[in-house]
Amino acid sequence: HKVDYRNVTRENINTYLGLTLDWNSPEFARRELVPKMERMPFTVKDYLFMHALILPEREQFVEIFLNMGFQLRRFLTESNMLYIYEESLNNDFFVHVCLERILHRSTHSLGKKFLEGSKCKLNKVLFTLTGVPRLIHPYQLFMGQLAQKESEKQEAERKALLALIYWAVLTNRQELAKVLWKRSAEPIAVALVISNMYYHMSHDWIIDVDLKKKLKSAAVDFGTLAVEMMDLIYNDSSVMAYYALVNPLSDFNNLNVVDLALIGNNIFFIAHPCCQRSMRARWLGRLKIKSSAWDPIHIPEFVKIYMSLFLFFPMYFWLTFNPEKRSNGYTEEDDQDEETESRDKSPKQESRLFLKNYIRTTRSYFMDDPYRSPPFWKMIYYLWTAPISKFWVNQLFIMLYLALFALALMVPYCGNKYLNIVLCGWTAIRFIENALRTIQLKLKYPTFDVAWSVFGLLADIYIFSVSALLIFQQIHDRTPTVVHRNLDYKTYKFLLSLGLLWVFFRSLRFILPISQDLGPMLVNISELTRKDLINWLMLWLVCAISGGFAINAVVYPAQSVSFTNFLRSQMRTFLAIFLTEVDDLKAATPWQLYYYDEAVTTVLESILTFYWLPYIRERLETCPYVSLAGYLLVIQQLLVTRHIFYTLMFAMFSVTTNRTKERSVEIWKFQFYLMVADFEARS
Repeated sequence: HKVDYRNVTRENINTYLGLTLDWNSPEFARRELVPKMERMPFTVKDYLFMHALILPEREQFVEIFLNMGFQLRRFLTESNMLYIYEESLNNDFFVHVCLERILHRSTHSLGKKFLEGSKCKLNKVLFTLTGVPRLIHPYQLFMGQLAQKESEKQEAERKALLALIYWAVLTNRQELAKVLWKRSAEPIAVALVISNMYYHMSHDWIIDVDLKKKLKSAAVDFGTLAVEMMDLIYNDSSVMAYYALVNPLSDFNNLNVVDLALIGNNIFFIAHPCCQRSMRARWLGRLKIKSSAWDPIHIPEFVKIYMSLFLFFPMYFWLTFNPEKRSNGYTEEDDQDEETESRDKSPKQESRLFLKNYIRTTRSYFMDDPYRSPPFWKMIYYLWTAPISKFWVNQLFIMLYLALFALALMVPYCGNKYLNIVLCGWTAIRFIENALRTIQLKLKYPTFDVAWSVFGLLADIYIFSVSALLIFQQIHDRTPTVVHRNLDYKTYKFLLSLGLLWVFFRSLRFILPISQDLGPMLVNISELTRKDLINWLMLWLVCAISGGFAINAVVYPAQSVSFTNFLRSQMRTFLAIFLTEVDDLKAATPWQLYYYDEAVTTVLESILTFYWLPYIRERLETCPYVSLAGYLLVIQQLLVTRHIFYTLMFAMFSVTTNRTKERSVEIWKFQFYLMVADFEARS
């Protein structure tokens, strides 16, 4: 029957809201009820907000209630929060992904332990998906309703909102998560966390292709929202954007926005201009490298750094140092702006800037000026602790290690014992340093993939073990042990050569990322190697191996089955990439043996009696049979493996290169930011 909304009063307005909620008519509620709610003081009942949360497609009612001032801190008690998670047991997504796959449990009831303590099951799920531990503190969350001070009320409201956002994401309520996100106090950080959760769900815990695609799209959407919010702040005020990046957030274990983006591998957020300017400031530390158009020749930055590190006096010409505090509020960001702008100025404008800096520097020696250079010992400290200085010093030691390694291998026979001892000890130090850095990185960013770091540690162990065994043999060269007889100097040379190749190739990932040209190129090469090259090899091997067996069976029809013959047949396959092997088709051996009556009779008798005459068998095994079929199979093999697959490989590489051309720059910026964070953390 028709409901008369003209008789809405303070006492019965919740009843009318309940009817509108059941009918899912948010537009009607906005038109008929919201104006009346604005004119009369009233409170939305908790059960109405609970229904708006649990019932599907009621996100607009949640937004209406929150706009009318509904207090989440009073609503989200322990019983209410446990109730909404208990109701989520009817949600297949929550049960299959969060309970069965992440927690490895299947239950009809969650129990209070699901929300008990900072190590509760809910925090375990959130940590698995976000990499941030203890996102929810149940005790603080449930005590928020007793807050008295205004700051405590705001903090409790913020924590309650985040708890509901996490619940909406875990139950795959994307629209509800977006409605709640709009009211968050830290929209950039919350968007990054939500994007990270959806990404890890789609990448690690979802099997269904369609659902995986939807969650990945949701992750991209929230990541885009974070970038757009940063654009708004950055366009309004670059200083505020900078502090928004570095400001620690108590709701996320004092991590800042950049840390959350690094944990979530959000390459597009890290590639944002504000993040890159922040990265440049962190990369230089308290240094500022001078670059002037008056220089007769262009001197690279690393030359200026090396000469300043070891000669000291060049730092007075090429470097300036930013004091820790300035009375006028001039910040490192302003210095960076000034440096960036100076690169785009004309010589006339740069001369003015030079005179301005000269007057400022001269004045600093005669009065207490905030721009005055720090003392000499502090300049040395700033220079040696800057991440850029640590990087180039590290490169120097890598080059020295490679030179030592190559020299130790060039010494004949088992090499020089003392060189081998230095190499072994240096490798042990490298292993300890890399192991500590890998552990620190994994503890700070738990979601990071450290597979290559672990592989590098295993390679260091391999080099250390081989060199230590070599030293042991050199010291005890008179002891006739098994190790001494089986591992001669030729074997040691080969084993250490493998280690040298690995160290050289590994050093590329530390040298190339510093270059704006070679860095993206290395990213493209990595993408081609990991995806296209592996897929191409899988397709190529299927055709090549089958062709190798077919050619061997036709050209050598009398060959016996053995491991050696198997390898010989496949050598033709793998060498076909570089060589065209057709010598056995030119009748270099007497293939007419296959037509002798004696051979035919012997072959027929062997089929019946399983016996071969030795001299016939030996000759037939190595005798190629020249026929039209052999030529056809070889031509088919060469056509497929040398022409069709080569064309396919270039086509695959071209498509991938065009697709990742722009993305490779963002990936390189992300990797460079990781490198800056790594060297910044080194002592």
